Amino acid sequence: MSNRTREKDDGPVVILDCEWMANLKEKVEKTPRKDVRTERATIFQVPNNIRAGDTNHEACSLGEAYNPKIVSLGPYHRLDEQLQVWNTRLKWPCLKRLLERSPDNNQAIEKCIDRIKEREREVRSAYAEEFVKMTSNEFVEMLLLDSCFVLELLLELEEKKRRKQEKVAQEKKMSTINKLLQPFKASANK
Repeated sequence: MSNRTREKDDGPVVILDCEWMANLKEKVEKTPRKDVRTERATIFQVPNNIRAGDTNHEACSLGEAYNPKIVSLGPYHRLDEQLQVWNTRLKWPCLKRLLERSPDNNQAIEKCIDRIKEREREVRSAYAEEFVKMTSNEFVEMLLLDSCFVLELLLELEEKKRRKQEKVAQEKKMSTINKLLQPFKASANK
């Protein structure tokens, strides 16, 4: 065992075990650099102490501002009976519409489920709670419904925006044509 002594001007003598130091450096060198989000939970439910402090809204009792009113995403509020109605009214139709965008929607749903199943463990680890009562199939179904709901909603909003832009462009074109034709219309009316 070889040691190295390091003297400090203002303090005690430091004795380093060179072999131990080399092993330590080797461990650091071999350690892969990982994103901390894959190692620790990143999705939390709002803690009760924060919910209790939310008294700014008269209409909201004890942290109600943190509870979804129409639709929930993820496992925290998925069993809320009032929100279950919206799963049927919103999420399932969005899933159907999104799958209909694919030429073969039977294959599309299988591909989606395969991808979600491949990442289930990673997604579960993102939550602070374990949700052990949710079976794998329940968790995957929830992720499928929620993710397709969000995707379809975004696609529909984009399509609506595009249609509005096309309508504005068409109206502008017609206005320009009308302005160009104005002198001819005026002379035809004389």
